[in-house]
Amino acid sequence: MQSSKHGLKLFVRKIVLILFCLIFTVEVVSADVIFPLSFVTLPFFPLILVIEVLVFVVYVKCILAKTGLDISLKRAFLTVFTANLASSAVGLIFPTLHDSLTLTILSALLLSIIVEFFVYVMLLRIRKLELLKLSSLTNFASYTALIFYLLLFIKIDVW
Repeated sequence: MQSSKHGLKLFVRKIVLILFCLIFTVEVVSADVIFPLSFVTLPFFPLILVIEVLVFVVYVKCILAKTGLDISLKRAFLTVFTANLASSAVGLIFPTLHDSLTLTILSALLLSIIVEFFVYVMLLRIRKLELLKLSSLTNFASYTALIFYLLLFIKIDVW
């Protein structure tokens, strides 16, 4: 019992340290291929992670449960976090900006799905088709939230 509390405290400390480092890292990583992490967009990074972790866990618990697969919340968070960092790094190397915001979003979505799929393949021992579905669903959810935000609060014509 005592060691599990100690392990939880260490985990929380690591997360706080990681978040502290992210706060002071400007334009080094992005929350996905499309969304650069800076002081302006920093509040969206945790939101994207929460959305993607939630979709990830629901998919694993509801769809993949019949296969006997069980992934802890900690492992789900670390997997999604790693996948988003990888897609962020690729987004810095291969920016997806176009004249059309719709084309930018679609190309960034596709690139995010592909990059995060390969991260999932490396980290999880699940059939590749299921991992592709998982990557697609998590990214569709986070990009839907981004589009909703753009349409609702910024009043940008996406089309």
